[in-house]
Amino acid sequence: AVSVPFLSTFRDAVSDVQQTSAALDGEISKLATGQTDNLHDALIASEKASLSVNMVVELRNKLLDAYKEIININV
Repeated sequence: AVSVPFLSTFRDAVSDVQQTSAALDGEISKLATGQTDNLHDALIASEKASLSVNMVVELRNKLLDAYKEIININV
């Protein structure tokens, strides 16, 4: 089987988005139910989730750029 490093990186990034989103949901739930009053942790979780999503978007953009380059080469 041929290894595609980009695909592996993309899968890891998507997995990271899922994990950071779950962590953010947990922090928001804790704040909403009064289990914690530590807004700092919720803000950190929010920033991590945002960065994870931005990474996936950038990887997608790079993939689309590479695809366009390949299409232009074959024309």
